[in-house]
Amino acid sequence: MWHSEKFARSEFSWNPEGEPHACGEPSSFITGKLRFLRSYLRTSPSPRLFLRWLLLFLMLSALLLSIASANESAYRAELDKACVGSRVLSVVAHADDDLYFINPSIDEAIARGACVHTVVVTAGYVDDPNNDARQRGLQAAYALMLGESGLQWRHSERQLAGKIIEHWQANSTPRIELSFLELPAGAHDDLRSRARPNLYRVFADDAATETTGTPMQRYNESELIAVLRAIIESYDPERLLTLQATRAYPVRHSRPVGEGDHPDHVIVAKLTMLAAKDLPRLRHIIQHDDYPIQDRPANLSAEQAARKTAILHAYCLQDRRGCADPERLTPDCDARNDSHWGAAWLCRHYPSPVARPAPIKR
Repeated sequence: MWHSEKFARSEFSWNPEGEPHACGEPSSFITGKLRFLRSYLRTSPSPRLFLRWLLLFLMLSALLLSIASANESAYRAELDKACVGSRVLSVVAHADDDLYFINPSIDEAIARGACVHTVVVTAGYVDDPNNDARQRGLQAAYALMLGESGLQWRHSERQLAGKIIEHWQANSTPRIELSFLELPAGAHDDLRSRARPNLYRVFADDAATETTGTPMQRYNESELIAVLRAIIESYDPERLLTLQATRAYPVRHSRPVGEGDHPDHVIVAKLTMLAAKDLPRLRHIIQHDDYPIQDRPANLSAEQAARKTAILHAYCLQDRRGCADPERLTPDCDARNDSHWGAAWLCRHYPSPVARPAPIKR
């Protein structure tokens, strides 16, 4: 099934002086309690008991919001202290996307001392939502880029725009962060959902889906955009990196590969661009071409390709589905064989700075 893009959205206005869009909503806990109280009010025989419940609810809500606000303030203070240089925020669909397609940009940013935060929107694979291997793989890859074998990570749960975000920070330095939203992953060549609606359904059909992790959370398109926007505003990056937002999808199994792209890649890039609209402090957005770069000239040096391969190898030792054979992983700079997609990407890097966000089409 070949997806035809439709329902054009209004064009972005890149307005550095504009007012930031306020996003956010009550936490899922508070929303659930409100539903309970509405139901209770309809059936309660005792208004006094209801008022007690309401007072308890308001006190507990105020406490939770106060704790979340204090935690976020502490996070920002630590970040401001650690990040005296530039901040680079990367938003990708899958845990290996920044290693295959955005690197060497991430590696070079870490080497020059920049703060780097990567946000992964989906979890696991289309047929296996478990995210443990992908998470361990990304942590191993970032440990190698940081030059710290055996790097330990500190876990926390951040509350942004009413959702709980799985957040990891390198123990040795708070300037390296990973966040996982854990939405269902889709297939590269098929738009159909599996157990839960995938990103295509969320974006194209206005469907709601549920995360694969714990606690399970509901997301629709506007909620996902709000979370991404809250992450961008909170991190305040100098550079925002993502994938290519203009490709057609899904992938067709024919050459050239440029005929199609992974739906998750394109949709996450589109949603990221929507989330970044009119943010006054954001100066640089860079999209990165992905699957179709196999059919473009190899443009990394032998040294860059070898380094990119070593980083991906660290990932694949934890998540062997990330490459066919980690022990035999080598760059394929000729890329004449369709079975060598991953190897071909190791020789290539095609970033595209966005001076002004392009119109987004569904």
